[in-house]
Amino acid sequence: MNTAKTFLLVGLGNPGDKYAGTLHNIGFDTINKIVITHSNNPIWRKKNNTFYTMFKLQNYNIIALKPTTYMNESGKALPQFTSYYKIQLKNLIVFHDDIDLKIGKVRVKIGGSSSGHNGINSINSILGALYTKVKIGVDRPTNNIAVADYVLSRANSEKQNLLSAILTSITENLLYLLQHKHDLFMSRISENINPYINIKARTVDNNTTSNKP
Repeated sequence: MNTAKTFLLVGLGNPGDKYAGTLHNIGFDTINKIVITHSNNPIWRKKNNTFYTMFKLQNYNIIALKPTTYMNESGKALPQFTSYYKIQLKNLIVFHDDIDLKIGKVRVKIGGSSSGHNGINSINSILGALYTKVKIGVDRPTNNIAVADYVLSRANSEKQNLLSAILTSITENLLYLLQHKHDLFMSRISENINPYINIKARTVDNNTTSNKP
C-alpha cells in the first residue's frame, strides 16, 4: 500500500442511538456520507474501539473510521491505525463540530490547539496536533443554553437542511482534501453553500417586510 496515497479519515462523535444526529456527532455523519457516496457495498468492521471500513477513491487508499469510545477518549483508537498503515500525519483528516464557526462555514486547519473540543484534545495529547482538521460550524448556543447541552442537541429543520448541504459539499469536494488543496476545498464549499445562505437571508428579509405595519 502506497503510504503517500493512504489516508485515514476520522469522524468524531459519541456512540449510541442517544447521540445519533446531534450536533456533536457531525463528524460521524460526515464519515457516513463519504462512505455511502464513494464506496460500493462498504463492509464496516469493529476493531479495538472503532468502526472502520476501507475503499479506494481514484488512486487513493481510504480508511474511514468512527471511534466507539466517547468523545473525550477519541484519540485512543487512532495509533493502531496510524502505526500499522504508516499514515503520514498530514494524511490523517479529522472531521468535527466547531461552535466558533457559523453553520454553513467549514475551515481546514493543520496544527493548533483543540479550542476546547474534547475529541481534538484527546487526539492532540496522543498524536500531536500536526494533522488535518476539518471544522464544521454548528454555531454557539443562545438564550443561556449551556454549551454541553447545546452540542448534544439536534438542529432544527432549517439548520439541518443547511448541515446536510454542507456534508454533501464536503463529500463532493473530498478529492481536494486528499490532494492537500485546502483553500480550493474551502472555496468550493463556499460556492456550493452560499445559495442556501442567500435564500435564507431573502426569506428573512421578506418576512420582515411583510410584518411591517
